[in-house]
Amino acid sequence: MEIISTGYAYFLMNMPIPKAFAHFIESNEDTWSLQESAENNLGSFPPRGREIFLPNEYYGLDLIVKKFIGIDPAKPLKFGLPHGVEIGDAKFGNVYGYRINLGTITYNNEIGYQNIVKHKVPGRRIYIEHPFLLLLEMMHSLNLLSQKAQREATLFFPAHRDKTHNFVNKKYDEDLCSKLMSRREKEGEIEISLPLLDFEIGRHKKYESYGFKVVSSGHRNDPKFLSRFINLVTSYKQVASAEVGSHLVYSAATGAKTIFWDVGLSLVQLVDDKKSLTAPYEIDSSVRELLGEGQIIDKEVAIKLLGWRGTPPAQISWQKLYRSSAIFDFSGFVEQEGENKTLSVPRVFQRFVARIIKGKIASS
Repeated sequence: MEIISTGYAYFLMNMPIPKAFAHFIESNEDTWSLQESAENNLGSFPPRGREIFLPNEYYGLDLIVKKFIGIDPAKPLKFGLPHGVEIGDAKFGNVYGYRINLGTITYNNEIGYQNIVKHKVPGRRIYIEHPFLLLLEMMHSLNLLSQKAQREATLFFPAHRDKTHNFVNKKYDEDLCSKLMSRREKEGEIEISLPLLDFEIGRHKKYESYGFKVVSSGHRNDPKFLSRFINLVTSYKQVASAEVGSHLVYSAATGAKTIFWDVGLSLVQLVDDKKSLTAPYEIDSSVRELLGEGQIIDKEVAIKLLGWRGTPPAQISWQKLYRSSAIFDFSGFVEQEGENKTLSVPRVFQRFVARIIKGKIASS
């Protein structure tokens, strides 16, 4: 195996990001400069509002796909993008593409179905690479993932909370800190990763009070979120979490050593939405085969879960998806809702009517 000199590796890691990629890829150096005062420097990002399906904008997924396809970043996509990994039929599934389930990784199939209904996204799906893999390909091609200095610490991901999600276990963070303190005696230094939404409600202060350094990938509306996430997870000796989440699959797909810690904390998550139900945080037994205590998630398994088919992502497949989605958007199609099938009114017509109604309300 070729040995890359330390000086040359540093040059590769810190080379300027080409202008065409600069709006959604961040250098490793910039990622770490932000962490010195993550609470103040990561900022807040309002939705750009260009996408028909707003979650397409999460983490800059739409920009990644548009760059890969080679279309104007200002043009909206006519299909939904996955911002997570889904578990279906009591196992991980890789269902992405046109009119996909917009739900993130979940072990409750009802949650996935509710997301389809909530976002008015029918269950027509196409198997194609997750945009996260497209980003990895781009960063590899730019030599941004060459040899990196490793932090002698474990990066740990607690369960996500933010302003709209809460835990029935009110002492979750405190209990988790106690569990991690005992783990630290065995595993060595542990650092915590929280999204910026959790910084805004002050969760980071609890972890810092126990002596844990807290880092962040920032706000989900920040187009550089995923490249920053990649820079973070690939800088640690290992990545760990006691919670089921897309972060585990994403991390493992980068080649970072990714491990599941079962710390023994039960969790019930509440969503502040009258239509939402309390969802017990239970991991299905078949999922446990992949996420057992101390089990390392294999990189090859992770990239397959993200739609990898053994060959580099094909631009032509995404271009066909883009063209066909425009046709369906204009013509309408059959939607599956439970056991019933209904004919969809063309989306373009729905948006036209919505604009007229919105205009009348604004003028009244």
